[in-house]
Amino acid sequence: MVRISARNLLSWLLASTHIFPGLALLAGSTPLSAPPVVCFVVRTYWGHSDAHGGELRSLLSSLQDQTVSRWEAVLVMVDKQPFSEAHDIIRDLNETSRAWIYTEWIGEEYSPKQSDGGWSEGYHGMLYNVTDDAIRVCSPETEWVVATNGDNLYGRHFIHQVLEKGSDPSVDLVAFDFYSRYQRPTMPSCDRFSSEPAWLTGEAPAAPCKRNTLQWCQTDLGSVAIRRKRLLDEDRSFGLVTDKAGSLDAAHNDGLLFAELVHDGWTVSKVEDECLFAHNPSFQTCAWKGLVWDDSNITRTGGGECIGRQEAARRLKDPTMEMVSIFVSHPANYMGEYREVTVSLDEPADCIRRRDFKSKDVWGHACWWFPDGCIDAEDREEHGVGLDLYYEEEEDAASASGHHLEL
Repeated sequence: MVRISARNLLSWLLASTHIFPGLALLAGSTPLSAPPVVCFVVRTYWGHSDAHGGELRSLLSSLQDQTVSRWEAVLVMVDKQPFSEAHDIIRDLNETSRAWIYTEWIGEEYSPKQSDGGWSEGYHGMLYNVTDDAIRVCSPETEWVVATNGDNLYGRHFIHQVLEKGSDPSVDLVAFDFYSRYQRPTMPSCDRFSSEPAWLTGEAPAAPCKRNTLQWCQTDLGSVAIRRKRLLDEDRSFGLVTDKAGSLDAAHNDGLLFAELVHDGWTVSKVEDECLFAHNPSFQTCAWKGLVWDDSNITRTGGGECIGRQEAARRLKDPTMEMVSIFVSHPANYMGEYREVTVSLDEPADCIRRRDFKSKDVWGHACWWFPDGCIDAEDREEHGVGLDLYYEEEEDAASASGHHLEL
């Protein structure tokens, strides 16, 4: 059932206070002093509620913390369960003039998961189609659009950097390096996040977080600001892009679209080494909350898990597991960018892994499972070592690797 309520209509009108300034005054909120220049399209659902960790509130708070306040947030919800608390969160944050709900598609037909836990067929394609629609209803003055998910975070200077890099009218995309659980995924467990020299080559990691190349498996939906006018003029969309090789489904359309735009000559400006976008969960965002990162089986858990101390103690009862302390990679400016930081990343953070983390079944399996496009440039030699572990006899590893990836 598609629900379009009078409340949603009011949210839209309030988001247009630069057109109808009297509406914001009637509603008791302050109209924007200037129209937004960046529109965040936020895909969210009930799992981002305060009762389940407060991730939507944290995301919107990170936008409130921006050094440039000219933004709006357009929320879309596609799920079988309602998320009525989203309205309350917007009101609690006093953001009815900048954040509004565009779509609430609620019903069994919009269930993201099947009974076996797998993704419902067509769900990601539908979600990207709704994302495309939301991009087109951003305020007309919007220069840049960022599509993201409701559990992500933005550093305080994110919009500042978008406008600074985008002041060159030839720039179409502003790409940010970002915190990610898929940082160096073909390196050994926990070590892949280390700020210390790599265990095999002795060379230091090239970046404090994941490098954004705007290629599939090396980027993320929320890590790129897109010049909205060109996107609309060329009628580009996440929902229509397809993998030319036919091996990837719609869940991967963010990376596929960004790669397509780069291939077609769109100009990119990069914000490197500042990590102003946090794709949650990640080891860094977990560590700065004083929690524990479980890196023991990244192919099963989708890149790793952030868990509490009590759960960590339970998992460590398994004699095959160990907990190690890692000096996790990070830029110098992280504390000033994110309000969530309560624990210094300059101190070692705790990470759980298998005791045999360098074995065929752990490191070797990860090297086999992640395809070539997921290997960081500085890790290619080490990837070859790990892949050799996986094969007991000489085989053509390249042709057999990466057939089970689902990011």
